[in-house]
Amino acid sequence: MSRMRLAVASVSVLVLLPLAACSDDEPDDARTGGGAGGGHLADALAVVPATSETVQVVDRSAVAERLGITDAEPDDYSSAIGGDAVGGTELASYLRVMSDGGAAFDERDVVWGVSGTAPGGLPFSAYRLDADVDLDQVGDDLAETGRTEDEVAGRRHLSGLPTEGTGGYPPTFLDVYLDPDRDLLVTGPGGPEVLSTVDGDQDSLAGSGTVETLLGDTDDVELAILGIPARCTGVGGAIGRQLTPDQARALAEQVDELVAPVATAYLATAEADGDGVEELVRLQHADDDAAEADLEARRAYLDEGVMIGTGAPFSDIGSVELERDGSVLQGVLELERAGGGRLLALNGDGPFVC
Repeated sequence: MSRMRLAVASVSVLVLLPLAACSDDEPDDARTGGGAGGGHLADALAVVPATSETVQVVDRSAVAERLGITDAEPDDYSSAIGGDAVGGTELASYLRVMSDGGAAFDERDVVWGVSGTAPGGLPFSAYRLDADVDLDQVGDDLAETGRTEDEVAGRRHLSGLPTEGTGGYPPTFLDVYLDPDRDLLVTGPGGPEVLSTVDGDQDSLAGSGTVETLLGDTDDVELAILGIPARCTGVGGAIGRQLTPDQARALAEQVDELVAPVATAYLATAEADGDGVEELVRLQHADDDAAEADLEARRAYLDEGVMIGTGAPFSDIGSVELERDGSVLQGVLELERAGGGRLLALNGDGPFVC
């Protein structure tokens, strides 16, 4: 039920349901991802097509619990996640818009969110919502804004630009697919690929065997950014912009010494003590020899090299001590600024350079 539709003044409490508590008549594979990282990370990867790229998962409910904001007002909520390394899902920037605009849910009702690029280069976002959210009402709200309604894979599909106001929903809701049985809302042109994965018509990242080595046995993951394959941009985009020609040539020589990983992961996990997170870098190589060859070159780059995006030394903003575990290089990322790890992973910079 929407906070805006409650006939009381208080904000409703977000119910953090374990996935095992869902309806007995739901398919088991709709609620669990098996061994792909465990917990909500596994559940999120279970809806992602196996061939997706640059996947980002946020366990929003875990973040809210860690920060003590499960029942916070919008301004307090936004302030808390704004100073956090994990932050929120893509809906976080629309929290006030949705809360004040009469939407049937907002960021505080999200259990987890995942976004990525589906086969064919089609972007998507998927959100597991709290069981109290009425997705039928969401569909009715979106239909009232003038969006076109049809059915895709047995689910309501609302598409197009609103013509009768926004209903309080984000402008990014141009393609919305609703699955009330799974408390799942999917957006973006890659939505049909997500639904096909949920229905078992194609493999998911959780069940494909693609990410087990990359993720390792990491637990309590609140934010995962997976580059499958690794996002290798090289230095071409920096030449002539942030770097002088001499700097660009020196950087190119250093990057040429690196061995490109086959996949990368940035993982923010809850600290055992306190209310912070530990930021992890994991770089998966084709084999142990490739990882060993990359280790010393990458250590030297991180100590002496500059970042592609800014031309500033990586050592100015943080550090990471890489070690090898079989075919994977891993280390704890120490940064001066919260949220910097997410940007490095998404941009293929710093420890993720290749």
